[in-house]
Amino acid sequence: LELQRNMERKPVAVVIQTDIPAMSTGFEASSALRAWCAFLALFELPNLRRVLSGAPLKGFQGGLQDTPSARRLWALMLMNLVISRASLALAPRSRAVAGSTAAIHIAEAWFFIPEARKGHGSVKVAAAITCNALLFLFHALRQ
Repeated sequence: LELQRNMERKPVAVVIQTDIPAMSTGFEASSALRAWCAFLALFELPNLRRVLSGAPLKGFQGGLQDTPSARRLWALMLMNLVISRASLALAPRSRAVAGSTAAIHIAEAWFFIPEARKGHGSVKVAAAITCNALLFLFHALRQ
């Protein structure tokens, strides 16, 4: 009871502290990252349309059998890239978005680099895929 009386006599202050700075600093939240993600998301849309329209499979798609199922699965992979990039462009400070974007791009590199080594797809494109995976991983680790 005495502890309760002492507590009743003194006002209680609650302090909420956040780790979000008032102004964004660094590449991780900059407009450059957002613009790059938006560009990459838009970059895949013509590829998505081409795959779904029945155009000949080429590049990294060269190792696939040309079936409706293979085309839909390829389109699903492209859509995952588009959604992850658009999400990061809209919410660059979200840990969940940054982590999932990094994971999707690491998986892309994991599966596409061997295809490039087999002659399906450009080595330059594989290098760009690797750079994006590292960029998004670095961003996710900084969140």
